[in-house]
Parts: sequence; structure tokens; C-alpha cells
Amino acid sequence: MARRASSSTSPILIAVVVIAVVAIAIAGKFILSKKSESFSDVKPLPPRDLQENGNSLRMTKFLVEGIVDERFFKNGTTASIVTVRVKSNDGEEIIPVVVPSSLSDINIEREQRYAFKVEVQEGGIPLAIAIKRL
Repeated sequence: MARRASSSTSPILIAVVVIAVVAIAIAGKFILSKKSESFSDVKPLPPRDLQENGNSLRMTKFLVEGIVDERFFKNGTTASIVTVRVKSNDGEEIIPVVVPSSLSDINIEREQRYAFKVEVQEGGIPLAIAIKRL
């Protein structure tokens, strides 16, 4: 007598499909989160404009790209201030950038090149919202 073929789906096949879907979802989230840290959507911060009237730039996002000159820590907090040497039409300029405690997991070293995505705060103070080592 001939046997009938089993029509039930194998539990191993179901597990493999579930694992594959989860892996694709995690990979997609990782790729999308990397894209959100893109620095190409902001223009460079003009040092002269920041020095002359930084308050007029507030609530605007810019790129500060250059070599970290010094790093200072604010008293009583984990936030720090870094000075960045950037190239401008007049030579090299120094731009101070406040690095909040939310970005303290990034090890910022002196004499290394970094890109800071900043938002200019009240009083013309650039606050880092993303950092990338170049």
C-alpha cells in the first residue's frame, strides 16, 4: 500500500524563517540608524559669522570639521568643551564646541580629526549632536 505524504510544515523550517525575518529586521534598523548620522545634510559653520554674531545662527545645524586642539571639562557635569581648529578663508580658526554627556561614550582625542554636527544654541554656542572621527 502507498503511504500518504505528510502535509504538516516542519517546526525546523518555521524556526529558520522566523530567525531570518528577525535578522533582516535588525539589519534594516542598523542600516537606517547609520544613515540618520549622515553629515552631508548640513553645511559647514562659517567661523567669521559665529564670531561676529553667533546668536543670529541659533537653532541652526552646521558641520564643524577639523582637528581637536584642546578638551576642557565643565565643573560638576560630565559635559566637556572641545576647541576645534578649522580651515577658513583667513587661515585657521578655533571654534569651541560643547559636547553633552549623551555623547560622552565617544573618546575624543587631541590632535585627531573629527566632524561634529552641531546646533547653535542661545548666545552662539555650538552644541554637538553627533560626532564622527575622520
